[in-house]
Amino acid sequence: MPFTPEELAAMAEADEEIDEGFELSEEEAAYGNQLDWEARTSRLDPRQQKTAVQRRTRYLANKKENLQKLKDWCRLNPDRVAAAKRAWVEAHQLELKEYWPRYYRTNRDEILAKSKIYRESHKDEIRARRKARYPLIREANLKRAKDWYEANKDTKVAAYREANRDRILSRKKEYREAHKDEIRAQQKAYREAHGDELRAKQKAYREAHKEEIRARNRAYQEAHKDELNARRRERRAKKKAEQAKQEGECK
Repeated sequence: MPFTPEELAAMAEADEEIDEGFELSEEEAAYGNQLDWEARTSRLDPRQQKTAVQRRTRYLANKKENLQKLKDWCRLNPDRVAAAKRAWVEAHQLELKEYWPRYYRTNRDEILAKSKIYRESHKDEIRARRKARYPLIREANLKRAKDWYEANKDTKVAAYREANRDRILSRKKEYREAHKDEIRAQQKAYREAHGDELRAKQKAYREAHKEEIRARNRAYQEAHKDELNARRRERRAKKKAEQAKQEGECK
């Protein structure tokens, strides 16, 4: 009688739990390999068994030397090694697609710890590589980011901004406070470099939105009439005081 889909799912879940919790030490792996080899050779005739023992003895005696030769060959033939790796990955895509997520879940803490140690010990090298690589991928990254933003600005981006509005505003304010001199210098340099262009844009905007600007100005003046009148009186009083001071000094 075939298994039901629920039973198959339960068995797959149990297998995954066993795989995640299963750990094999180096000694256990070596012992398992030895048992596998003995099981394979036990089916051979005495002459073949003798040859197999000689080969294994020779392999174990020259294991380090052979590994070093293999490393040297790989270093001298990087193109062939890369081609072989690509061919193997393409041949085992489905198997790897199942293996790597399970491996990362099982060894997540260890992988994160190793990554952190590597970044700390090679931070200058990593920074130099990123700096050298950035000009090569800058345009592609900007285009990919712009395309993603245009495709998601009304959904994911809007939802994120709405959910994190206070946090975003706080971070912007902190950044401006920490870099205000730098920002002021950048803005000044930009205005000096693009002064004519900015003035032309402002003039074109005012011409195109003349009525709208007038309406906004009238609305603002109506809403802040008392405040504006107080400022005018203050300026006139200050101007009169300065004139009186100048006349007193002249006398």
